[in-house]
Amino acid sequence: MLLKYLAVLPSGATANLRTIANKFELPVKYLEQVGGKLVKGGIITSRPGKQGGYGMAVNPSRLRLTAILEVLEPSAPAVCRHNGSCCKRQSACPNKTGWLKVQQELYKKLSRYKLADLIAR
Repeated sequence: MLLKYLAVLPSGATANLRTIANKFELPVKYLEQVGGKLVKGGIITSRPGKQGGYGMAVNPSRLRLTAILEVLEPSAPAVCRHNGSCCKRQSACPNKTGWLKVQQELYKKLSRYKLADLIAR
């Protein structure tokens, strides 16, 4: 919801997290955590102070959903760290259980879309 709100602001504009939290009925603390990750990932900007707030660092028409996913879920998609050899996690390993293929297909599909595609719907 944070990105959805920021994506429709005029270029260079910022919004206060409390305003966004009230609009979507979300805890400010939650938005601070998500916002912090997105700032560190270079997707949004943060400007402190009374006139500050959060804004988009990347144009929504250029921001792929996979870029957002990589910032918010850095372990996606799963990668085998054991070069395919068996390990202690074999029964739960995404590479062995088929989840890796599902993750890769989902990731491939998401890579076709940009944030602006979601906003336009």
